Amino acid sequence: MDPELKEISDFASLELEELFDKVDTLKKEGLTTGEAAARRARHGPNVISLVRKDKSLRSLICGCCASPYGGQENLELTFYCSVIRHGKLARVPEQQLVYGDIVHGREGERIPADIRLVVASDLEIDNSPLTGESEPTRKHATIEKRGIMPLEARNLIFWGTYVERGSYEGVVIATGDKTAKGRIARLASTTETKKLSAADKSQLQRLTDRKVLVTNLEILARIRSLKRSDCVMLWDKTGVITENEIAVVRLFVDGKIWDAPVFLKEINREATSLLHIGSIKCSNAFFVKTPENMSKDVKSRQVSGNAVETALLKYFENISPSTESHRHYKILQRLPFHAARKFDAAVVANDDNPEQPPLLFMKGAAERVLDRCKWCLVEGKVIAYQEQKSTVLRSLDALTDEGMRVIAFAYKRLEDPKYQDFDWDEWEDPQEWSLNGLTFIGFVAFRTPIRSSVQRVIAKCQQNEIRCIMVTGDHAFTSEAIAKKCNIIRDGNKTQRDVEKECDRSETITYSDKRIDAVVWNGYAEKKDMVSALEKKDVIFTRMAPKQKLALTQYLKEQGNLVIAIGDGPNDVPMIKAADIGIAMGQSASDRTKSAADLIILDDNVEHLVHILVR
Repeated sequence: MDPELKEISDFASLELEELFDKVDTLKKEGLTTGEAAARRARHGPNVISLVRKDKSLRSLICGCCASPYGGQENLELTFYCSVIRHGKLARVPEQQLVYGDIVHGREGERIPADIRLVVASDLEIDNSPLTGESEPTRKHATIEKRGIMPLEARNLIFWGTYVERGSYEGVVIATGDKTAKGRIARLASTTETKKLSAADKSQLQRLTDRKVLVTNLEILARIRSLKRSDCVMLWDKTGVITENEIAVVRLFVDGKIWDAPVFLKEINREATSLLHIGSIKCSNAFFVKTPENMSKDVKSRQVSGNAVETALLKYFENISPSTESHRHYKILQRLPFHAARKFDAAVVANDDNPEQPPLLFMKGAAERVLDRCKWCLVEGKVIAYQEQKSTVLRSLDALTDEGMRVIAFAYKRLEDPKYQDFDWDEWEDPQEWSLNGLTFIGFVAFRTPIRSSVQRVIAKCQQNEIRCIMVTGDHAFTSEAIAKKCNIIRDGNKTQRDVEKECDRSETITYSDKRIDAVVWNGYAEKKDMVSALEKKDVIFTRMAPKQKLALTQYLKEQGNLVIAIGDGPNDVPMIKAADIGIAMGQSASDRTKSAADLIILDDNVEHLVHILVR
């Protein structure tokens, strides 16, 4: 075996104690800032030297988010990662990682170096940037046999690949030129810089002025030649149509809807505590632990995490600092969120009361959580869910009708004796999780403001015969309310619910009713469903899984449409890859979404779309 490959391979067969000894890192504390700086001074930053010298290699080696094209050299994205320094999680540019750093990662993020896994929760890695494999690879943290080839080791992950699902904790074992990407860079060092036509140069300059990064040169000609009457634009909702910053405004607990500010004053303390624990433990969000950041008021603090988990962290931090109020609850195992499941879960134990059985918490899409509930917590009492079902569903409708995003919470006491001495570190198969018979705690509802320019942009596209369709994983009623506000469902075009409100309750209304001008399709859609829905004047598709977004994109292309897709989440990647023109948001999008896009709007200003698509 090649000596460089053998060095990487050896890490796969080390016991954890041997691993931390080899990299000279404390398992819980990580490196100090001073030691990290010293290692970086000795070995250089986590970049590939050839790429620093040859800008034409950036898109090939660095994940397609730094343009090699003339005029755009200074438009670059910086990838960040979560690393333990001084025992605290921090967000740093991946260039600052060093050998021995302890890194945490989650779905949609780029792997920031070559890493030996220490913990892997439901982890799948997209290796296509490195190996060309079309299917994600399942990974685990168990020790491999000696002499295994690095790419075959299930406990090794590599720089420039992406987390398809799940989460991980691992130790950096190679950076920069010593990574697998670094080896590829040496082989690719003869790559020639692409020459641009005069038309391309002009268009690039126009996009550069708008802070739009081009990662695929062929897209320029495609934009110039598009016929707008054949164009369909697929819009993700959350983070694209709506702002990525959201806030908790309402709660449904104890059978009532409450305004968030008065929540603690009147609600049963048990519900309060359970919601708090579930919000903090079913989460990857954390405050960036710098003195400057932590000295700010909670609302202004920088948080690493998605929009929902950030809003929950800030809301409950205002009530009671999480590190103080629930520090004695230890996470035994996590089941990370995935778009196909639409929920995540965590098992926690109370260190202050070892005799208390572990608690399983779940948070996620309302219907997915409610389907698993047998009980309901009301004013401190656990009653049958069926007794409260009508109240719960009416309240869900009321919240979503206002365009709010709603997340449900539930829990379960794992009282079966088998859980008392269970080896949670080895419990990685989600099929083994006890995810039914839960007790419903309540809903948390978030205000999701629409971006200020979205309505103008959509109106401009419609005026220029570009059809706009919302494609989202969110609740149908929430999505319908937002679609009406942003004009994807245009004034006067009636949905099924609009027609039902005007009719006698005994009348059955279907999508084919001629009075319906706008379809809100909810859930799985076969091709025949897409055909009938797209015949209406306006249409939005809700509760769409990534495969469904892909199927819709492919169907529209089969019908001769030029498809433009814009999104920000990992669940948008298949749609963006398949579209004729794929666009990602630069600030709110996941690393993986940016890597799939042809264009990246660096400042998240969707108004640039008008200048890109409408001349």
